[in-house]
Amino acid sequence: MSDVVYTASFPDYDLTFVTPSVDQMFGYPTGFWIGRHNWWYTLLLEEDYPIVDELLQQLTAKGKFEKTHRIRTNLGEIKWIRHKGKIVFDEQSNPLRMDCHITDITFQQQAEENLKTEIHLQEVLIDIAFIYINSELENEIATINESLRKLGYFFDADRAYIFDYHFDKNKGSIIYEWCNDDVSSRMKQVKNISLTDFNGIIEYHQRGENFHLHDLRRLKAREQQSILEHFGSGRLRSLITIPMIKGKKLVGFIGFESLRKHHNYTASELKLLGLFSHMLINIRNRQGWEKQLKIQEEKFRNIIANMNLGLLEVDNDDTILFANQSMIEMCGFSLNELKGNKAASLFMPNKKNQIIAGKQNLRKKGISDSYEIEILNKKGEARVWLISGAPNYDDKGELIGTIGIHLDITQQKKLEKDLAESKSFAETANKAKELFLANMSHEIRTPLNVIIGMIRQLGKENLKGKQMFYLRQADSSAKHLLAIVNNILDIAKIESGEMTINAEAFSLNALCNNVYSVMYSISRDKNLEFILNTSEKLSPVLIGDEVRIRQILFNILGNAMKFTDNGSITIDINAEDIEDNKQQITVNIQDTGIGMTEEYIHRIFDKFTQEEASSRRKFEGTGLGMAISSDLIRLMGGKLHVKSTKGVGSTFSITLTLPKGDPSALIRSDLSWDQGDFSGKKILLVEDNEVNRFIAVQSLTLLRCQIDEAGNGIEALEKMRTNQYDLILMDIQMPGMDGVETTEKIRTELKLKLPIIALTANAFKHDIDLYLSKGMNDYIIKPFDERDFLKKVAMYLQQEFVSTEATESAANQSDRKLIDTTVLEQMSRGDHEFVSKMISIFKKSAQESCQRLEESLVNKDAGTAKKIAHKIKPSLVQLHADTIIEDVLYLDKMDADRLDAPTEVIIRNVIDGLQEIVKELDQISN
Repeated sequence: MSDVVYTASFPDYDLTFVTPSVDQMFGYPTGFWIGRHNWWYTLLLEEDYPIVDELLQQLTAKGKFEKTHRIRTNLGEIKWIRHKGKIVFDEQSNPLRMDCHITDITFQQQAEENLKTEIHLQEVLIDIAFIYINSELENEIATINESLRKLGYFFDADRAYIFDYHFDKNKGSIIYEWCNDDVSSRMKQVKNISLTDFNGIIEYHQRGENFHLHDLRRLKAREQQSILEHFGSGRLRSLITIPMIKGKKLVGFIGFESLRKHHNYTASELKLLGLFSHMLINIRNRQGWEKQLKIQEEKFRNIIANMNLGLLEVDNDDTILFANQSMIEMCGFSLNELKGNKAASLFMPNKKNQIIAGKQNLRKKGISDSYEIEILNKKGEARVWLISGAPNYDDKGELIGTIGIHLDITQQKKLEKDLAESKSFAETANKAKELFLANMSHEIRTPLNVIIGMIRQLGKENLKGKQMFYLRQADSSAKHLLAIVNNILDIAKIESGEMTINAEAFSLNALCNNVYSVMYSISRDKNLEFILNTSEKLSPVLIGDEVRIRQILFNILGNAMKFTDNGSITIDINAEDIEDNKQQITVNIQDTGIGMTEEYIHRIFDKFTQEEASSRRKFEGTGLGMAISSDLIRLMGGKLHVKSTKGVGSTFSITLTLPKGDPSALIRSDLSWDQGDFSGKKILLVEDNEVNRFIAVQSLTLLRCQIDEAGNGIEALEKMRTNQYDLILMDIQMPGMDGVETTEKIRTELKLKLPIIALTANAFKHDIDLYLSKGMNDYIIKPFDERDFLKKVAMYLQQEFVSTEATESAANQSDRKLIDTTVLEQMSRGDHEFVSKMISIFKKSAQESCQRLEESLVNKDAGTAKKIAHKIKPSLVQLHADTIIEDVLYLDKMDADRLDAPTEVIIRNVIDGLQEIVKELDQISN
C-alpha cells in the first residue's frame, strides 16, 4: 500500500500507530513518529503551520477533517497530499482516538498546475497573434516588443530578445529586445558580433533544437565564462534560445534570460514557444512581403518605362498590335513596320513554321510557356530569341491574343557551344591525366616492389650493426617514396570520385593503441610526453573504414611529432551514444609544437601547402597529408577542425558518427594461420618479372606450400592444362598475353573456378573493377606488405574451390547454377547462419532492385537504372552471376539521360535474371 494510515490519541494527538508506507511517502522510518509530540510540524513548511489549527478547528466542529496541502519530506522534496481524519467514539459516544488517511496527489496537482500554465500561455499566444494580425506595418517594432514583454512576464524572465543570424557575414545582432525594470539593455553591445563563438548554440539550432540551460552552474567554469560573455552578466541563472527557421533556412533565435532565479521550461512551454517562433516567422514574412510589395510596385513602374526586354502584343491571328522600344531595337523594324503584320511572316519569311500555330493553341487553353526560336532581323541576320508567351485577356475574361517577352540570346547560345567544346577538351585532358597517373603508378610501384621486397629479404639475413643501419635508412626512404606515391594517387582518386570508403567491423580502441605503439618510439626519441586517453563509453566494435581511419591518425600524429620538439602530444578518444546503434566519436589530438598562424589555418587543407614554403625550410613534406585527411573524413560523413596558436601548439578534432558492430565479427575477420597448414596446397605464380617472382616466392615459402612459376599468360595456361592448383597469383601487365586475357581464358576455355588474385601496380578503382569483372576474385597492390600479402593468400587457401573440367558435357551444362555461393561460404568460415543471413539480405536487395528497375522503365529514367546497377554489381560479382553481370556492367557505365530501346531490353534481361537468381537462392535456403 502506497497510502499512509495512522492513529493518534485524543485529545493530546500523540501518534500511536502508522503504516510502514510512511517511510516511502515521507522519508522517515516508522519508529521516528511513535510517541513524538507536535510531530506534524516536522512535515509542514513553516509558512503552512496555520494548517494545523485549521484541521483542529474542523475536527472540533465536525468530528472530522479533510484538507489538500503541501509537505516537505526528509529529503527536502515538496509533495502534495490529500489528508483525511475523523474521531472514533466508544459505545457511550466518548472519543477514543483519531484515525487518519493520507494520499499522495503530487502528480495530479502538478498536472493541474501544468494545464493551467499551458492554458494561460495559449491565451497569451492568442492575444499576441491577434495583435500581429491587426498590426500595421509601421507599428512593427512596438508590436514585437510587446509580444516579448508578455512572454517575458509569463515565464518570469528578465530579458527577452530576437537575435538575427547573418551567416554570409559571420555576424549576428539583437534586433528586438525587452528588459525587466531593473535590467539593462544589451542591444548596442550585441551588434554585428562574430558567430564563431556561437558555434555550439548554432549546431543545436541547425538541427531545429532549442538550446536550454536550466542552471548555468552545471557547466564547467570555461563554458560558463563563454556563455556569460555573450549572454549577460554574472547574474545569469537560466537561459533558453528557440531557433527561428524560415523554410529550411536558419535565420535567428528568440532568447529568454532569467537573472533572479532559475526557470526550468516544461515540455508544454517548449512546444508553445515553438509555435511562437513559427508565428514570429510568419508575421515577419508578412511584413517583409508588404515591404517588398511596395518596392516591387516602384520597380515594375521603372521596368515598364525602361524595359530592356522586347515586349510584343499580337491578336488571335498573330497580327502585331504593339511593340515596345526594346523590341524595335532588337528586330530593327520600326513600330509602323511592325503593326498590322503577321509576326511569323515578318520574322520567319522563308519557313512554314508550325511552332507559332502550336503556341496559339496553348494560349487558347490558357497555358503560358517559354521557348527558343531562330528568326531573321530586318538586316537578314540570324538571331536566336528566348520568348516567354502568355495568353492576353480582356476585362470580360475573353482571349484576345498573346503577350510575349523577347530576349536575344544569340551570344549566350554561342557561349554554350564554346562551353561544350571546352568541357569536351577538359574531359579529354582529365582522361589523359588519369592515364598518366595510372602509368606512373605502374612504372613507380613496380621497381618499388622490387626495392622494398629485396630490403625485406636482406633484413632477414645476419647483418652487422652498420649494415643494418644502412638497410634501415634504405627501407625508410623507400617507404617514404611509397607514401608520396600513395598520397598523390589518393588525391587523384578523390578528385575523380573513385575513392571508396569501406564499412567493416573493427575495434577503434585496438586501432588507436596500435597507432600509439608505432608512434611511441618517435616520441621517446624526441623526449616528448605521449598520452592516450580512451573513453569507457567507446563501443568495443564499430563499423567503418579501419584502414582510412588509421591513415588519418598517422597523418595528423606524424605532423604533430614532426612539429613538436618539447612538451607533449595527447590523444583523447570520446564517445557518445546518439542512437541505440550509433556512436558519435570525437578524437582530439593536441600538441605543444610550433603552432600555426591564423592565416595558414585557413589554407591548411589546401593541397601541396606548407606554412614554411621557402627552400631553406626546416620541415620537409609534400603538404598532402592534411588535404587527404580532410577529404577522407568528409567522405566518411565527418568533420575535421583545427585550432592553433603560433608558438603554443595545435589541436586537431575529428568528429565521426559510426554504427556499432557485432563483437563476433572481429573474431571472424581476425585471420591467422600456421606455417604448416598449407603444405598440401599448390600455388601458380604468374609474373613476367623474375625479381618480382623471387620476392613473392620468398614470402610464400613461409606458408610451406608448393609454388609453381609461369613467366606469362601463355605459359600459365599450358601449366594449368596439365596441373591442378589451389590458387593463382596473376600479374596484370605481361608480354604475349596479359593477366586479364589469361583470366578470361581460364574462366571460359578451361572452365576453372579456382581463386585468382591480381598482382597489380594499378591502384585506380576502374582498373580493379575491370579485373573483378573479368573473373578475378581479389587483388593485391604492389608493393605489398608481407603480412597483408600472406594473410590474403592464406584466406583463399583455407577454402576448397570446386573446378569444372574443360570436357564438361552438354548435359551437365544444363544443370549449371546461375550463382556460386563459394565466396559466401569462404567468408562464413563454417557459419551456416551467416550464409543464410547474407542470402536473405541479397534476396531482399534483388527484389527491391527489380521494383526500382521496373519504375525506371516506366519513367524512362536512365539515372535510376545506372544507380541500381552500380549498387548490385559487387554482390553479383561475388556470386559469379555470369548470366547478367555483363548487362549490369553495361548499365553501370552508360552515360545517358533517357533510356533508348536497346537499353530497355538490357534492363528487362537484368530484371528477369535477378528474379531467376532469387528463385535459385530460395532453393539453396530450403
